[in-house]
Amino acid sequence: MITGHTVVKNEDQFVEYAILSVLPYLDKLLIYDTGSKDNTVEIIRNIRSEKIYFEEKGPVTPEELVNLREEQIAKTKTEFFMLVDGDEIWPRSNIQKFLTDLKNMPKEKVAVYCLTRNAVGDIYHYLPESAGSYRFQGKRGYFSMRGFRNVKGLTVSGIYPLETYKYQGRSLNDWGEKLNFCDTWYLHLTHLCRSSSPQRVAGFRLQKLEKGLIMKGDEIPEVFQNNLPPRRSPLYELGASIITPLKCLRRSLRL
Repeated sequence: MITGHTVVKNEDQFVEYAILSVLPYLDKLLIYDTGSKDNTVEIIRNIRSEKIYFEEKGPVTPEELVNLREEQIAKTKTEFFMLVDGDEIWPRSNIQKFLTDLKNMPKEKVAVYCLTRNAVGDIYHYLPESAGSYRFQGKRGYFSMRGFRNVKGLTVSGIYPLETYKYQGRSLNDWGEKLNFCDTWYLHLTHLCRSSSPQRVAGFRLQKLEKGLIMKGDEIPEVFQNNLPPRRSPLYELGASIITPLKCLRRSLRL
């Protein structure tokens, strides 16, 4: 059995999609709101499911948010749990593969990481792997640790959004023997506008101007099918066509 862990603030543009993309495959979903001023709370409350356990925690500092992560671990009774942020949307086949790999990972493994596709401009374009600088087990690109075995000795430390999950006092980021890689991806919308409120969302990142790669039609997460978001503007396309070659050159020099 698997529990989802979600902490949100001002995520009303995509939080419903994020929840609905994983809810059918989880046994329970713990959601904490940390002081949203947009429609995030209303959207979450309107999702009718006995699997959802929702609490409004009020505003918290980056240090306190990490404490909420640990509180969710303490409340988790299932064998596994999964992190689901309000800007992370999973295609159906990808979430099924990821959760299958999580449940079937070797007993000595504690966590599973996967690829991310970081959207640029709209949900239909994403950054190439060459733009990513994350490193796991000798791999370089865009990766994220999203699934965990609920074991004694698992803790969270640091300051959001740079918190670290640790096992027996050691960061899992640096403990390759405890990690399992699942060769699948979710759509990460961190560089898109995630709230109707002018206030910053949790883990705010600047919107990126870049052409990116085009998402194939059958790769677009199914939760978007009945309400496809708009595509990026011609002005964005023009700016991206100018700036992208310069960014590609910089990446090639970095490599």
